[in-house]
Amino acid sequence: MKILNKTIYWLRVFEPLGLLIAIIALILTILQLRENSHIQGKQFETWKAEEQARQEDRANRAQQIKIWEEEKTQRDIDRAVRVATLFAQIAQVHALPDEKGLRALVPSLEIIANEKVSMKLINLSGTDLSGIDFSGMDLSRANLRGADLSGSNLSNTNLFNADLSEADLSNSNLKGAHLFKAVLRDANLMWSDLSEANLSRAQLQRAILRGVNFDRANLHAAYLDGASLLQADLENAEGLEQSDLLEVAPTEPPNSLPAGLTWPFEQTDY
Repeated sequence: MKILNKTIYWLRVFEPLGLLIAIIALILTILQLRENSHIQGKQFETWKAEEQARQEDRANRAQQIKIWEEEKTQRDIDRAVRVATLFAQIAQVHALPDEKGLRALVPSLEIIANEKVSMKLINLSGTDLSGIDFSGMDLSRANLRGADLSGSNLSNTNLFNADLSEADLSNSNLKGAHLFKAVLRDANLMWSDLSEANLSRAQLQRAILRGVNFDRANLHAAYLDGASLLQADLENAEGLEQSDLLEVAPTEPPNSLPAGLTWPFEQTDY
């Protein structure tokens, strides 16, 4: 009984202290909640400002894209007008009966070449095109008969079924050119680079191929009747068969032939 009385006594003594502690804890909790609310408010304001900045940035990018597209459209229109004008000049010059103005085409052609505009089916027969860079262009089915292309760059150019008969292609760069079914009859390709070119089914009758580099060139089913191979490098040429060599000029042997092939003509045959 005495122990119970003492316990009640001490509880009554410390009751105000417990109440005080509870009040202090409540005050501290309220202060912490207010601090957290303040921090969250600041974080929300920061996020809101960042989101507004992102929206403005997206709007600016959209405006820039619109301006770029409008400028590109205008450039395409200007380019189309220039090209149409240049092709009209080409047609006008070719209309001259004496063809005296053909060399005047060079500046126009150089612009077209720089623009990488397709010149498929174009008629440039007899034109002086020496030294022009046509690399990577589309000249498929073009009429280049008798044109002067000496020293020109035709690397990786599409010359599918193009007419290059009697053209001067001496010292030109035709590396990787697509010459499938191209007509090169009586053409001069002396000292040109035809490495990696596709000459499959190309017509090379009576063509001058002296000193030509045929490294990894495809000569499958090419027509070589009467072609001059003097000093040509055919060591790594592909698609060439022994029977093809029976058709070439017998007095003008190449420097090298693919493995397994031999020059079919003897000294006495010359």
